[in-house]
Amino acid sequence: MVFDPSAAVSLAAAVIQFVDFGAKLIAKSQEIYESADGVLADYAEQAAVSSRLLDLNKGLLQAHNASATLREVSPAEHALRDIAVECATQADEFADAIDQLKVGGNHRRWKSFRQAVKSVWSKRDINARLARLNRLRQEVVIHLLVCVNETQARAVAQNHEKLEHAARKVIDEIQETRASLKDQIRDLAEAQDKVAKEHPRQRHKSELEQMMVSQLLATIISKEGTENFALRKIDDRQNMIDKKHQATLEWIYRSPPELRSHWCELPAWLEGPIGIYWVSGKAGSGKSTLMKWIFSENRTTQRLKAWSGSRKLLIASFFFWAPGNDAQTSLAGLLRSLPYDLLRQSPESVCSVLPARWQYYDLELEHFPAWSHQDLLAALRMFIKSVSKSVCVSLFIDGLDEFLGDDEERSELVAFLKEIALHSTVKICVSSRPWELFKSAFAGYPHLRLEYLTRQDIADTVNSRLQSSEKFRSLQERDSDSSDELVSEITEKAQGVWLWVILVIRNLLNGLRNLDTVAKLRLRLRQIPAKLSSLFLQMLNSVEEVYRLETLMLLKIALHCPELTLMTSSFVYDYDPNVKLEEDFRILTTDEAVLRLDDTVHHMNLRCLGLLEVAGQNTDGHLYYQKSVDFLHSTARDVLFKPATQRQIGMEGVAEFDVNLYMCRAFLAQINMSESPPKMLLADFMLHAVSLEDKESGLLTQLLVDLNKTLETRHDHLWGADQIEPSKIKGWWTHHSRPHPLLPLAIQYGLSTYSRRVLQSNPKLATSFLSRPLLDYALRRNVYSLNVGQAEQLDGVIDQGDKPDVEVVRLILMQGGDPNATCGDSTVWKLFMQFFDTFADSLRRVSESDRKVWIEVTELLIKYGATRLLDQHTIMPHQSCGRTRVRLTKRQVWAKASINVAFGVEEAERLDSMAWQLEVTGQTLFKKLKRTLTI
Repeated sequence: MVFDPSAAVSLAAAVIQFVDFGAKLIAKSQEIYESADGVLADYAEQAAVSSRLLDLNKGLLQAHNASATLREVSPAEHALRDIAVECATQADEFADAIDQLKVGGNHRRWKSFRQAVKSVWSKRDINARLARLNRLRQEVVIHLLVCVNETQARAVAQNHEKLEHAARKVIDEIQETRASLKDQIRDLAEAQDKVAKEHPRQRHKSELEQMMVSQLLATIISKEGTENFALRKIDDRQNMIDKKHQATLEWIYRSPPELRSHWCELPAWLEGPIGIYWVSGKAGSGKSTLMKWIFSENRTTQRLKAWSGSRKLLIASFFFWAPGNDAQTSLAGLLRSLPYDLLRQSPESVCSVLPARWQYYDLELEHFPAWSHQDLLAALRMFIKSVSKSVCVSLFIDGLDEFLGDDEERSELVAFLKEIALHSTVKICVSSRPWELFKSAFAGYPHLRLEYLTRQDIADTVNSRLQSSEKFRSLQERDSDSSDELVSEITEKAQGVWLWVILVIRNLLNGLRNLDTVAKLRLRLRQIPAKLSSLFLQMLNSVEEVYRLETLMLLKIALHCPELTLMTSSFVYDYDPNVKLEEDFRILTTDEAVLRLDDTVHHMNLRCLGLLEVAGQNTDGHLYYQKSVDFLHSTARDVLFKPATQRQIGMEGVAEFDVNLYMCRAFLAQINMSESPPKMLLADFMLHAVSLEDKESGLLTQLLVDLNKTLETRHDHLWGADQIEPSKIKGWWTHHSRPHPLLPLAIQYGLSTYSRRVLQSNPKLATSFLSRPLLDYALRRNVYSLNVGQAEQLDGVIDQGDKPDVEVVRLILMQGGDPNATCGDSTVWKLFMQFFDTFADSLRRVSESDRKVWIEVTELLIKYGATRLLDQHTIMPHQSCGRTRVRLTKRQVWAKASINVAFGVEEAERLDSMAWQLEVTGQTLFKKLKRTLTI
């Protein structure tokens, strides 16, 4: 049979389709036959998914029904329920369709074939059902998201409402507590006012506050709060003023008519509105005596109270004294003394005048900043300003001409006094010699010229002192006119200078002891020069020749040593520069020491004829420091300092006499003479030894060797508990400084030659001081304690005496000194960097040559292993509650920062780079190992 081509193609296509269909049918039949459920795998999987969907729908519908019973259901939730119902219907229908395609029972091969045919014919219907289920699934997801969002919104709203309720509750409780606290504070204030009225002394301060005020005021008067010592130093001048002539000053308050035209009466000024009163007078005219009398006189206080009215009256004084120490000659001394005196009288003002410093104490901080001139000036200005409504202030300042400064500095001081005197609540009485600077500054203010007003006082004093001699009374009885003329002549020649009067009376009393007549006494008087300088020369030229050398030695010592003690001067009378004083003396008993002092007074009177006098000083201190020696008056010192005067008295005879060498030997002798020597002897020795350092004196070296031997042999002896001003010696003790007790002090005081010699002869000493490494002594020379802030110990200022000796530091490092060695609670290097931080301002102002020294020393320490990283602290972030995991951070402290604040960024970068290179190349580690092996 022949087919048409097209028919043949059609037939072939039909055959192919049939074969393909038959193959698929046979494959599905085989799959159905082999399946466990008697259904195709695809349909079985879809049936399982449909079953899970049906279970989930049931749970969703149950949750919806439960929620509907509790609250109103949202539209989205209604729609979700409808979709869930439809999903359930579709799932059921799909399950029924699948069940119909399953094969069960016997003859499974034939049944599998028939079910395969049904599967092929039902495939389109099943796919349609699957598509509807997928659409419903997507709708369910969308509606679920909407419902979840609505649920979260409801939860946020509920939480917000709860928070608002809690906040309102907290605010109500705070307001109730605040009202309660106000009531308690008001009750407490009323109770305090009641106690204050009943107990005025307890009005302002509790015992704790009083203690804190005392501590704060102590920092004003002294670096480290050594209050009593500093006060004694400042008050020395006032205490030295003789009271014997004060009885003659009654004219101040009982002015005779003949004097009233010669001065502006002081009583009227005390009660009036003018701020300044100037007392002037020639040297030796008694200005200091007058000022002390006015200040101490009750009538002065009474008149000032009349001026102050209802305000509280505060009175303070300061007495400049040129031969004294820094506290008695400087502006700093004045600025420390006045605020201290005023605040001590008005402690309730401390909080308002010094709020920042009061806070330091209130917070119990360990470091209290030192007082600068600006701080003290500001404190005094603030005090005057803040208390003006309730307090009046009266100041008495003696000896403006004895302030050690140039005319510009004196002018600044006067300008400051005039500034604060502009306040209507301030009065200032000042005294000085009549120099042109002061004449110009105080022109127009009330004043007096003392030598014009004391004629009668001098006459009364001369008559009284002469009549104390029985011989003069006898002469007066025989020839009263001549005696009266003698008194008048003395008064006239004195020209108001009390010092001249005192010296003349001494001379005349000597004549009376020699049975001089009135005529002889008048001859003596006419031979006495009217000028003080000429009188001093005459007195010295009258010294017996056998005593002359000792007199010149005493005068030379007194000229160069303003704080000369009587015991130190006692060695002049048997002094031999070629004999060791310390070998000639054993430990003295108290009686033996007192006898030696009494003999010294007698020797001094014979040799100096009253130009040098002995005064009591510190009766509470060591016996060797209780009596001092000084010139009768500062005028005598001024005259004897002049080169012309020294030539006239033959001072060249003691040109080879070295005062500093004598003082060192005298102090060493006193250390050996005392069972419990005061540390002040050692401090004084070191100060004078420094002056000998530049002279390359072999005698000094031997003295230092002898001193160290003494300290070694007496290391178990107690040193006197004398109170000394803050200095290098304050923290020194022999048992802390072994094995070589003098070496730390020698390094601190700058005795470099001796220090290097000792270290070179015994290298192990560089690492033998454990409580405080020797390297720290060399770096922080003026720091004497590891327990007190550096600023307090150095008064906040760096000077020449703080600069390290480069060669001493280098030698200590070469012999094993470790920059990172433990020093107290820190290390040597850390303390040195803290030194930079504390004194950065001063270090930035040092000279270029000194700056190079500080930098060179820092570089040496880095080369010998000083670490770049000083410290690191763990920072704990704030954590409100719970056990939330936090991230801890570290704060690192680098040496670079300290160097930067002291010497600038460029130098800090250079030294930090050097330290880094040493660390990465292992040189730092190598030096540490080498140091360890050496030790």
